[in-house]
Amino acid sequence: MRAVKKPSPWLFAPQPIMVLPRAARRNTSIGGLSFAVEVDGENVPMRISETALRRVFGAGMSASTWLATYRFNARRIDALAVAQYRRDPLRPVCLTAEDFACEALA
Repeated sequence: MRAVKKPSPWLFAPQPIMVLPRAARRNTSIGGLSFAVEVDGENVPMRISETALRRVFGAGMSASTWLATYRFNARRIDALAVAQYRRDPLRPVCLTAEDFACEALA
């Protein structure tokens, strides 16, 4: 019989940012998704609000539709997130619906 190692409790604590490349996770603290984008060889944590996912990309109410929506639109979302990060690398990136409205004007 194999001994089963009990996972550390910190693994299940709410974490504001997921820093795995190309991974996206629901983030209840902001009501949206956390994801990471590789910028200059470094994984940079970023977020997108539920409102942006729903208004701009037409995501549904459930977290699973948010994930699917992010994956389908990852290039556009990642590009805007990287642009925002490059403008001010010291400021956390949290994309909102307004950011995408500004993108259309640029």
